[in-house]
Amino acid sequence: MALLERDAELAAVERGLARLCGTPGTAPHSGGLLAFTGGPGLGRTALLDETAARATARGCTVLRATGGEQEQEAGFHLVRALLHPLPPGCREPGLRAALGRHHALAAPAAGLAAPARTVPPHPHAVRRALDRLLAHLAERLAVTRLLSRAREAGLSPHRDAVGRLADLAHGVEPPGFLEHLHGLGPACVRLSWAVAVLGTDTTPARAARVAGLDARAAREATETLCRAGILHTTEDDGQAGPGTPEAGGTPRFFHPSLASEVYRGIPAATRTALHGQAAATLSLAGAAPTDCARHLLEVHPDADPAVVTDLRRAAHAYATAGAPEAARRCLGRALNEPPARRDRPALLYELAFAAFRSGTPAAAAHHLRAALAEPDCTPGLRERATRLLALARTATAQTAATAP
Repeated sequence: MALLERDAELAAVERGLARLCGTPGTAPHSGGLLAFTGGPGLGRTALLDETAARATARGCTVLRATGGEQEQEAGFHLVRALLHPLPPGCREPGLRAALGRHHALAAPAAGLAAPARTVPPHPHAVRRALDRLLAHLAERLAVTRLLSRAREAGLSPHRDAVGRLADLAHGVEPPGFLEHLHGLGPACVRLSWAVAVLGTDTTPARAARVAGLDARAAREATETLCRAGILHTTEDDGQAGPGTPEAGGTPRFFHPSLASEVYRGIPAATRTALHGQAAATLSLAGAAPTDCARHLLEVHPDADPAVVTDLRRAAHAYATAGAPEAARRCLGRALNEPPARRDRPALLYELAFAAFRSGTPAAAAHHLRAALAEPDCTPGLRERATRLLALARTATAQTAATAP
C-alpha cells in the first residue's frame, strides 16, 4: 500500500539507506540511527515496514524486535528479541572467534549463551561488548486505522482537514474497541488477555493454558480474533499472516497499541492472577528464570519459598549478564515475599551487591547493615558483608564530596 503524504519521511529513509549501503563511487557508512516518533495511529509501523522493505531490496539483512509495556523492566529484552533467531552465518563458533574476549560479555546478555562466570561484569563493559556484537552482525548481515477514522468522519483529502486529522489521531482506537472485543465472546476475551500478559513469550500452547482454554477452544478463539483484525499469527520464521491464522501459528496482536489497550483493560485482580499463571506456565515449559521473573514481579507477596528461589535465580542470571538494576528489582521483590528467616541474610547481601553495582552505594549500605543485624548471618557471610559495607561507605562519601 502506497504511503501518502510521507515524502519527507521517505526521503530521510532513502538518505539513511544510501549512507548505510553506499552509492556508486562511495563507501558504505559505518552505521547510524533513524527514529520515527508520534502518537498512536500516525503510521510509525507502516513507515518501519516500508523502511524494512526498502532495506531488504538493497540487499540488507533486516532484524526486527518489538518491546511493549510488559517488557520494559526486562534486562536486554530488545537485544535478545532482535538477535533471535540469528541468521545461519552468524552463529557459533564463528561468533566466538570474531568477538574474542568480548564474547564472554556479549553472548550471555544477548541470550546466545549461558554465563560461564561467577563474578558479575560491569554494565559498561557489557554495553561495549554488545556494541562489538551488533557491529559484527551488521557486517554479516499501514496507516490504516487512522484512514478508517478519517473516512468515517467524512474528511476529504485536503489541507483544510489536517487539523481534524490530528484530533482523530489522539484516539485512533475506536471508543468501543474493548466493548467490541467482549462482544466476540468470553473465550476470545480470555485468549486476548493471555496474549497481552505473555507478550513475546506467547506460544499457542502457553496462551491456551494461561487463558484456561482447551486446544480447540483456543484455536477457534484465535481464528475469530484474527478475522476481527485484532490478532494475526506468525510461523517460526517470523512471517506474519494478518487476518488469516496459519495452522499452528503463534498469535500476536496486529498492532502494539492493541496489546496495550487490552492489557490495561484487564481487571487488576485478574491481571495479577494471569501473571501468576503465566509464571507457572513458563516454569513448567522450562523457560529461563528471567522470563518467569517478569511475571513474578507482578504477583502479590504470599510467603512462597518457590517464588523467592525463582526470583533469586533470575537475579543471578541478570547480574551475571551485566544487568544489576534488573537483578535488584528481582531481589527487592523476593525480600517482600518474604524469604525464610535463614535465607534472609544472604538475600539482603545479594540485594546490597546489586545495589552497589547499580551505582547506589547508600542503598547497598542500608541492606548490608540489615544483613549484619540478622541473627542467622553466618561468619563467612558476615565477613563478606563487612568488606562490602566498607566499600559502600567509601563510595557514598566520595559521591557526597563531589556533589555540587
